[in-house]
Amino acid sequence: MPDKIRSDFNYSIAFMKAVFSFCVICAHYYISQDPGFYPSAALSRMAGAAAPVFFIISIFLTFNKLKEKDPSLLGKRVWRLYYPQFVWGILYFIVYTIIGMILNKIRINNDFYILFTKKDLMWQVLTGSDRYLCPQFWFQFDLIVFTVLFWLIIRATEKHALKILMILGVMALILQYSGLNYRMFCRLEYELWYPIGRLMEILPFCVAGAVLTSWNLLRIIRAYRIRSLIISLCTLIFAILCPFIPELRYGFDYGGIRLILYSVSVFTLVLSIPFDKMNEPLKKCLRFLSKYSFGVFCIHMGIGRIWECIICKVTGWSTGTVAECLLIYLISLIAAWLISLIPTRSSRSLVT
Repeated sequence: MPDKIRSDFNYSIAFMKAVFSFCVICAHYYISQDPGFYPSAALSRMAGAAAPVFFIISIFLTFNKLKEKDPSLLGKRVWRLYYPQFVWGILYFIVYTIIGMILNKIRINNDFYILFTKKDLMWQVLTGSDRYLCPQFWFQFDLIVFTVLFWLIIRATEKHALKILMILGVMALILQYSGLNYRMFCRLEYELWYPIGRLMEILPFCVAGAVLTSWNLLRIIRAYRIRSLIISLCTLIFAILCPFIPELRYGFDYGGIRLILYSVSVFTLVLSIPFDKMNEPLKKCLRFLSKYSFGVFCIHMGIGRIWECIICKVTGWSTGTVAECLLIYLISLIAAWLISLIPTRSSRSLVT
């Protein structure tokens, strides 16, 4: 990697991408056997914050780019987000169909082939969240929505855009705590339940990313690293332990003030840690893991389903363990790396 890229590379964000890509897998496949056991509880809490942290990272890194007036740049960004959702939906449909046909041929009971139809493929490419294919792409759908929304607000009034976004973030919290957001969308189909229902729950995290980058958080942290560490750590402990933070009665998994405080404090805490002081082998490892974190996100649902629905079913091995999540992570990481070796830009865009 050229020196210029190395000097601009943010190892704190790379660390978050690597760690929380594993936490995404835990969110889908880890089952806590003892919620009272602190390591288990901590892992479950981090798994629940994985998507929020990734939304904060995404907007933190792209918000200033949305100030560009050229609509073609917005179009490129939206296509960059939608392209993996579209292609992976088709790939999951084809691969699951082939696996189901093979298993049926050798007379192994399975649900790969018989449960989904072309209608499911339509839902997948439209909303990123078909229950039988790869529903994790609701993340892409919501990120596209907020990318376009933020760009439109900036175009309408760049001077007051941040204030408007903060007001929208507060309104989103009101909709959450009033129960109105849940009542509006709880009766929708699964394929709309998460991508649409979570919009108001995800909006505050995206606003937080915009606010933090607009306040030049990186410059503040570099100037006051120790203070940033202490404040972030205190806020994190407050978010975990404070009994007075109001909880949501109903929601779509990502609502409430507690999760906002937790996710933002984790983000600022990790940014305050000087990962750039690590030795070169560790930096190289971190660059590799972060580079393919998106590929892990895209692939892990398929790997996990094959593991649980075929291998564990045949062997009787237990599921829902940390070891299983680690195995899914490693296989997904290797698969993402192998796909990146295909010498086309379109292939690399699916995993990086």
